[in-house]
Amino acid sequence: MTDSPGDRRMRLGPYVLGELLARGATAAVFGAQRSGPAGFVMEVAVKTLHGDALRSIAHVRDLVLEARAAANVVHPGIAQVHALVDEGDRPLLVMERVRGWTLRAVRATAALTGQPVAPEVAVALIRAAARAAHAIHDGGVVHRDLSPDNLLVSRDGHVKVIDFGAAAWELTERVRARPPPALDATYAAPEVSLGLRVDPLLSDNYISPATTVTSPHPARTS
Repeated sequence: MTDSPGDRRMRLGPYVLGELLARGATAAVFGAQRSGPAGFVMEVAVKTLHGDALRSIAHVRDLVLEARAAANVVHPGIAQVHALVDEGDRPLLVMERVRGWTLRAVRATAALTGQPVAPEVAVALIRAAARAAHAIHDGGVVHRDLSPDNLLVSRDGHVKVIDFGAAAWELTERVRARPPPALDATYAAPEVSLGLRVDPLLSDNYISPATTVTSPHPARTS
């Protein structure tokens, strides 16, 4: 890991990390560039662990499983995985860089401007998210966290699914019995919110529709 003189950006192997795109308790995602011979430059997103998670076998394993799950599905509606590399004992998940906005940001902008998302646009976004979810399931994977933060709208209007950190490979009884710890309960299917038996396939299909571009279901009060 080196820094060029006068350049505060972090370099990890061939990747130069730039803008911080997202940061969680154990990992962060950066916009980055990969450089190569003859002036080759490729824009990517890089997810890397930080803090104690770097020394945690469990967290490293989770990052590897996330990479495997995402790489198993190739579809225009899914941010593609380019590589999983190890740079100085620091695992890096290298992914497609999607320039755009999360659906949460789209909704927030609509609320601030007083201009709701047009019905035809909402339908198009829902259909795109559902097609991506279908492709994920066809690949033998369940995403389990299709929240507005994990659905991006690119600058050219395409929907991209990101963050397979909560994904599962097999519908075991353990997976069906409880949601992943990282699940955004606000957008969870009713059976998840009520603590009932969970079918991840159906839950994925619940999370991807209108709750991503309109309001989440109201909280149960009785």
